[in-house]
Amino acid sequence: MEKDWLKHSILHLDLNIEKYDNPESLDKILNNNLEHWESLYGTRPSETSFSLRFAGTIQRAYEKTGQRVVILVDEYDKPMLQVLATKNYNSIIEIR
Repeated sequence: MEKDWLKHSILHLDLNIEKYDNPESLDKILNNNLEHWESLYGTRPSETSFSLRFAGTIQRAYEKTGQRVVILVDEYDKPMLQVLATKNYNSIIEIR
């Protein structure tokens, strides 16, 4: 039986909590999560895109704890599936 449990930073992104009816919906959820994680692990002014902010957060979480970071993404496919189900996407397919 394992006795020594290591503590890891966990970045949990739940994409099920938003309705993705416009392009800004995903941006809002990503920005909200990044702001929360940045309040815990810090940020750098040069990190201006979502990808740079996310990579920086992971790096600082690792530096702070000395342990690898756990990333959990719930319902990762929900934004894509909702876009595929919209009329706008269906009309784009018919045009092509």
